[in-house]
Amino acid sequence: MCRNFLLAALFTLTVILLASCSKDENTENNYTSLEIADFFKLPDKVMVDSIAGMLSLKPFSYLSTTYPTLEGVSMGGIDWISSGEKYVNDDEQSIILWFDDEQNIAYITYCDYRQAKSGDWGGIEGQINESLSTLFSSMGFVQKNTENFSLLSCAAGIKGIKWYAAECIQTYNNDTLEYPSFEAEIEGDTCKINFMKIPVWYKNLDAVSPVLNEEEMKNTVHEYFLNNPDVLSISDKISLEGYRVVHNRLCRRAGSAVIDEYGSLMQAFIDIQDGNITTTERHFRD
Repeated sequence: MCRNFLLAALFTLTVILLASCSKDENTENNYTSLEIADFFKLPDKVMVDSIAGMLSLKPFSYLSTTYPTLEGVSMGGIDWISSGEKYVNDDEQSIILWFDDEQNIAYITYCDYRQAKSGDWGGIEGQINESLSTLFSSMGFVQKNTENFSLLSCAAGIKGIKWYAAECIQTYNNDTLEYPSFEAEIEGDTCKINFMKIPVWYKNLDAVSPVLNEEEMKNTVHEYFLNNPDVLSISDKISLEGYRVVHNRLCRRAGSAVIDEYGSLMQAFIDIQDGNITTTERHFRD
């Protein structure tokens, strides 16, 4: 009887292992890798020279490695952005190629100066849209109908300056991504781009299919927090807050968990295709 029991147990274990391997193989086979626009496959210097040419700027040369803390939150500030390669020209303008902590290019920033120098809005919205559309076309970005530019008229009263803030956010099906997004600051009267953040642009977001339903994702995140030694307590209810591309993987942001006595929080990013936690983000409180 003991022998029969052992044989039955061995058979059961074998079935479980085979089922597990089959599930993992199936997930891997059905995983859709995100495809980036060809522009971001170019050599680093070629990307820099291309942007300089599009904006009619003086030539740029490599300066040094830089970091988000050195350039300000608006030119870095994403937890998984590790460093940037900074290029400058004789007009003290900069182009920085930003990389994540897996050494994937994440986005590019161009900066002459922030906001504006002029004190007027020139009614040039149409010209701005045309200029940005030409820029996107030159870089091979294809916009869906749900990915139009939005323009906001901005002003700083004390400085007496006015500018346009432009934004374009990619969508997954009909959901707007929380990250990445294109941003630009444009002179209010001349259509001159003063600052620009160009994210990696993806060509096949809508081809991605989730492997887990929302409840399964929440359970996975809850289990991750339970086993994380930095977590002090977990919210009564795990929430799913939106889509982000992290390390070239389409993820849902989920949370949250308390990580210190001040109430600082940790949020997790779960890959919607394989159900793995891609990374975490920490929000510290004083």
